[in-house]
Parts: sequence; structure tokens; C-alpha cells
Amino acid sequence: MFKGTKNLKRAASLQVTIVLLAFLALLLFWGILYQSKVGVELATERFFDSYFIWVFDVIPLPGLYSLLVVSAIHLVLSMLYRIPRQKKSIGLYLMHFALLVLILGGLLGSFSRVSMKGYGLVGGEIPVVFEHSSDEYEVVLNDSLSVSLPPWGKLGAFQLGPYDFKIIKSCEEGSPIVKVEEDHKILKNASGFQGFECKSQKESVLFPGVILHIKHREFLHEEKVLLGLNERRPYVLTGGESLRLSNIREKMPFEIQVVSADQTGADVIIMSGRETFPRRIALNVPYKSSHYSIYFTSVIDSFDDQQIVLFQARKDFFDSVPYLFTILMLAGFAFHYLIFCPRKKS
Repeated sequence: MFKGTKNLKRAASLQVTIVLLAFLALLLFWGILYQSKVGVELATERFFDSYFIWVFDVIPLPGLYSLLVVSAIHLVLSMLYRIPRQKKSIGLYLMHFALLVLILGGLLGSFSRVSMKGYGLVGGEIPVVFEHSSDEYEVVLNDSLSVSLPPWGKLGAFQLGPYDFKIIKSCEEGSPIVKVEEDHKILKNASGFQGFECKSQKESVLFPGVILHIKHREFLHEEKVLLGLNERRPYVLTGGESLRLSNIREKMPFEIQVVSADQTGADVIIMSGRETFPRRIALNVPYKSSHYSIYFTSVIDSFDDQQIVLFQARKDFFDSVPYLFTILMLAGFAFHYLIFCPRKKS
């Protein structure tokens, strides 16, 4: 028992703190250097969203997750075995606890954080649509009714509004077919492709799509439709309803309408409850509200001379952790250096 306690005290020593700080500094330097060469996403995935970094695919080095877990354990041991248990150590306990909150909050936030992509038309009356950046998809009717699709390749049937849907074919990787044989019934979709074929090879063109047989229950009108994920404009059914295939959509507590946009940002109208107010979402200046952060990405021209504005969004329930960390750290400094700091005798 005594030997185990002695080992725990060693694990709480300042030498371990120095080693952890050195590893974190090396990881940060290496990750930023790698980011400048290959981009933010790949560098984040390899260095900062992983437990281990494989050098030459053989040698494992600790990634950010591993270092954060070890640092959290080290902080707990430091509070238990290294800091004296006395009144004047309250500030040190608060500062160590602030670091623990920051580390654990960052870990939990990275696991629960949801990334989304958004798009909207300049001057359009329809609010910006935000979709999850995941492999889950849904069929949306009139931008109001939706149903989640089964995994790729599985057939099924469902109903939306007055329509009966039957999945004829679906695949995650495919390529469009512009010409088909005359004896085949032409498939319709917004991009003008007449069909698509599934591909099993990874080097094929990524064209997630689904072929649907649609029947109106009242008018008994039938049509066959091909929906592709890369089509930003919906297909219009014979009855006038719009139909699209998209990632699972996020229901925001607010709505955003784009008024104007350029390459540096977008002027928008935010509608939250009964409040409506203008806002500028510029590059690196996001709009934040209700655990959501909305970032401007770019603006592109569509084929009918309309501008489409692209956004990135992030939902993070632990976004208040940095503020809590700051409050606890300042309180720790105040207790340690102002309240319980030993005063010199005059």
C-alpha cells in the first residue's frame, strides 16, 4: 500500500509536468508545421483528433487525446499528493481545478461536437439550410417533411405527404449516366442526368444517389426520379412539390436569410423567436448563439445567375468551458496572490 502511494506521488511530481508540457509543445509545433503543408482538416485528424500518431506507420507516439487524458490524471494526483492541504493553498487548488475543467471539457466537447454545412441563396426568402456532415441521409419534401433513408443498398418504402415512395436503387458511390438505351424509361432529376450506376471501386466518382418510384395516392400519377446528393436545387414533382436528397438537416433555434454577399462575408438577417436583426458574418468572424457557431465559407455563382452562399456550422454544448476556465483561473490567482499571499513585515 505504501509503495503504491509512493508511486502515485512520483506520478504527481513536477518532473512529470515538465515532460507533459514538452510533449504538448512538440505536438503543437509538429501539427502546425504539418498543417501548413497538407491543410487544416488532415492535420487536425492526424495530430489533434487522435490518441496516437504513427511515424512511418510503425512507431506510435502519443496524440493530443492521449496527452490530455494523462494530463487530467496528473492534475488529479497533483491536487491529492503535491499541493499542501492548508488554507493558503486554496488558490492553487482552484488553478489546478480550472486546468482540469479545460482539459475534460475539451475532451467531452470533441466527442460530442457536431459539424454541419450550410447553403442559402442571396436575396432568397428561404432560410439557410444546415446539414450534418455525416453519412446519414434523408429525402425531403417541400423543405418541411422528411424521412431518413436506410443504409445504402437496402430497399424500402415510405410515405411523405400525399405520395408513396419505393426505393428502386441506392448507392453511396456512383457515376452519372447521360445516355441510356431507348427501351429504358428515362429517369428524371434536377441536374438532367438520366440515370446513375453504382461503383464499388474507391477511385470512382463520388455521386451518392437514390432512384425512387413515386406515386400520388389521390391522382394515381406515377414517376421515376433520380435524386443526387450533389444537387443543390430540388427536383420538382408533377404536382409542384419540391423533392431533394440531403444529409440529415439540423433544426436551428434561429433562422438566417442572406441579403448580400461577397468573397469576404455575407450580410444576413437573423430571426430568433420574435427578434429580427441584421448581422455580418465575415471570414473568421462567426455568429454565435445557443451553442451554435456559424462561419462564412464562400460564395459561388449558380447556373441561373444566382449566388449561393456556403457556410460551416458547429454545435458544441461545451462552448462555455473556456469562460468557466477563465473565471476559475482568475479566482485562483486572486486567492493565491492577493488574499493568502504572505505579507512582508514593515
